[in-house]
Amino acid sequence: MTNTATEQPAPPLFQSERQREIATATLQAGRVEVAELAARYNVTTETIRRDLSDLQQHKVVRRVHGGAVPWETAGFEPLLSRRNDH
Repeated sequence: MTNTATEQPAPPLFQSERQREIATATLQAGRVEVAELAARYNVTTETIRRDLSDLQQHKVVRRVHGGAVPWETAGFEPLLSRRNDH
């Protein structure tokens, strides 16, 4: 049995590794939050916002208030005015 108090923390991820994990998490969960990601990866919220901006430029995620959603589902929801027409 290992003593968790003496285990070394995992080394920080490279930016590309962190962004790959963020993209995967976004696809799996349907949405990610900046604060949660910052805590998970032990980085600042500004770092996560930069990661999300990079991922948005590559059309992987679309930034939304406080987080991001997968790119392909971001435009799926029709406008309220169109939904009410039917």
